[in-house]
Amino acid sequence: MGKQFTFCANSADTLWLYEVVKEVFASPMAVPYDEENGSIEPYSMLVFNLNTLYFTDKVFIPMLAYFDYQRDDGSVEKVLDYGECPVVEYSASVQRADGLYGFGRFYCSYNKDKNFAKMVSTLFRKLKKEFLYCKEHQLYVSKTIDLDYAKFYLLEKETHLNIQDLR
Repeated sequence: MGKQFTFCANSADTLWLYEVVKEVFASPMAVPYDEENGSIEPYSMLVFNLNTLYFTDKVFIPMLAYFDYQRDDGSVEKVLDYGECPVVEYSASVQRADGLYGFGRFYCSYNKDKNFAKMVSTLFRKLKKEFLYCKEHQLYVSKTIDLDYAKFYLLEKETHLNIQDLR
């Protein structure tokens, strides 16, 4: 079963999120989703700023696996089998031009290696300590977001969150 940390953050949180990953994973590496159009590279702020990123620790690289995926047009590409590999998917939380916050997430469905599972649990625990939790939406919200003025795009609609909704 997968683990997920769904959150809303702003640009002020980006560097902190990046650093937390570096702190938990001793040698973090960015992993391409499409094996033929990317390469494994050191985790950096440049790759962290991508919309979606897959990362792991250097020691788990030999365990990565790709499978053939056939597109609707019949073409085939090798894509990351992230359900069977020790990787974490990161999707950035964004604030749209109209001011609405969209959610991001850290997600991992692999738990066959105890050391990797421990790293993921540590990452999620550190993240949870620095965010407020909204039980109704199962969403963590950065403490740097001004809730008096912030609007969120959740469940296909604009939503306001009150400080009373968060703990």
